[in-house]
Amino acid sequence: MGLWKYLRNIMLTLVAAFVLWIIFHHAISFYEKVKYLPMGELVEVDGKDMHVYIKGDGDQTIVLLSGLGTAAPVLDYYPLIEELAKDNRVVLVEPFGYGWSDMTNKERSAENIVAELRTALQKMNIEPPSIYFVFLQNAPVFLELLKLRFLNVFVDRAYAKSAEYSNGV
Repeated sequence: MGLWKYLRNIMLTLVAAFVLWIIFHHAISFYEKVKYLPMGELVEVDGKDMHVYIKGDGDQTIVLLSGLGTAAPVLDYYPLIEELAKDNRVVLVEPFGYGWSDMTNKERSAENIVAELRTALQKMNIEPPSIYFVFLQNAPVFLELLKLRFLNVFVDRAYAKSAEYSNGV
């Protein structure tokens, strides 16, 4: 009978630690959301907030689109944004689930992502003719598909051009 008490106490300790971890996680998440406000603007897309960061005042607009796996694109690519913003207007859109953008339950298909990005850009009045799309590549296969779909959607409205950058830039 002593073994069962021992195992029960271990299980209760593990459950208590797990519950405390969940409470701590939610408390820290709330604290960070209040402390670290978005660097750019939150734009409503499909009832959710998408983070769009704009820097610079140049005649040409460069729209940076990060690949998958970049947790906070604005923070990750801030040095690149600073450099490009010296002579251009630079726009970085954080897709749903990244950076300060909300999570979404919508399928993460290329079509949905392109439609969401297009809506965010339109709501921020990012319009042709002088727009260049720069794809910051992390996930080559998915990004190639996304590039093709994105450019096909915008080709009738803008002169779109992509340049490949690695995360090390």
